[in-house]
Amino acid sequence: AAELERMMSQDLQVPYVLGVTSCTAALVVALKALGIGYGDKVIVPAVTFIATAGAVISANAVPVFVDADESLNMDPNDLERVMDEDVKAIITVPILGAACDMDGIMSFAKKHGIAVIEDVAQSSGVKYKGKAQGTIGDINVFSFQMNKILTSGEGGAVTTSDPRLFERAVRYHDQGLYRPHFRDTYDFEPQDI
Repeated sequence: AAELERMMSQDLQVPYVLGVTSCTAALVVALKALGIGYGDKVIVPAVTFIATAGAVISANAVPVFVDADESLNMDPNDLERVMDEDVKAIITVPILGAACDMDGIMSFAKKHGIAVIEDVAQSSGVKYKGKAQGTIGDINVFSFQMNKILTSGEGGAVTTSDPRLFERAVRYHDQGLYRPHFRDTYDFEPQDI
């Protein structure tokens, strides 16, 4: 796992990578790292794999669906329709290699002070304006399941540029522990979370 994490960090130019058992597990870890829980709402695209909404439910939150645009991805113009005070995050899912409109989505998220998770399970390697999908959101997830672009039969990963979110993700994934591997690999001190 350490070599996969190191290679992804280098290739994606993102400082923090956590290997996990599946992309569904990565989604739950990302949601928990963000503090998503009971009663929170998470905006998800209407066109996606069931695990996107399922992970939100596993985090005791409520998935809220938005329409798709002509690319079959989340339509940033439909986000305002579902926004309310309970919405805490957005999960984008670039479908079958078509990049999401990340400018529109990130602008909306910033305006409302909510987090963005990029779920690039179906689109590893896709770029948006020269930047890899899975590096633009606050915390992001990848799949290595047998039907995906990069496969190991199963597995997933979480990426972020935020050391606090990374530590929360590792601690949630590892039952509160913080692996010595991460202490040796990443240049920051574990924080009180």
